Amino acid sequence: MSDYVMVPNGTEVVWSRIFQMDDPGWRKIDGNGCATFGLYGGYATYCNGTMTFHQNSDG
Repeated sequence: MSDYVMVPNGTEVVWSRIFQMDDPGWRKIDGNGCATFGLYGGYATYCNGTMTFHQNSDG
């Protein structure tokens, strides 16, 4: 399974990527427009122009 993540800024796409997903069912966007989504062995957040990967503690 895979998922596509696209981050727009107005009419311009500033970041996009296809990821292989461990759990393709979960993703969320909070009230500030920050996105969190499951990836590989962890999850990623995109907020205010910064993408950060957080590895699961079990590996």
